[in-house]
Amino acid sequence: MDKDVIKGAMQEVLPFLGDCYSDARGTTLTADHLEVKAHFTLTGDPDIGTLIDAKQLQDEGKKPLPSKLDDCMRAALQTLELPPLGDGDSIEVDYPLMFSDGPPPDGSGSGSIGLNH
Repeated sequence: MDKDVIKGAMQEVLPFLGDCYSDARGTTLTADHLEVKAHFTLTGDPDIGTLIDAKQLQDEGKKPLPSKLDDCMRAALQTLELPPLGDGDSIEVDYPLMFSDGPPPDGSGSGSIGLNH
């Protein structure tokens, strides 16, 4: 599967991941930014197409995310719409994500939640 296909699918779920971050900022997260390494496995299934198994998410310090945030983000990742893989084919994906309350450190962008990949 082409990387651009995965990037395109990720663009579709970024708003939902941003909602997960926003909800967590109101409760369990105190930092105004969060870097996450999303790791998931894509597996071909003859009946379904492509199965997505999102592993437990970790922050930049390799600490697990709070469980509610992890559950929300993993649920969003598992909704990725991808073309079918061949039966039994498997692809490991690492996808970095950055969430913040303000503009990127270089000063570009607006004050809304930023998602970088």
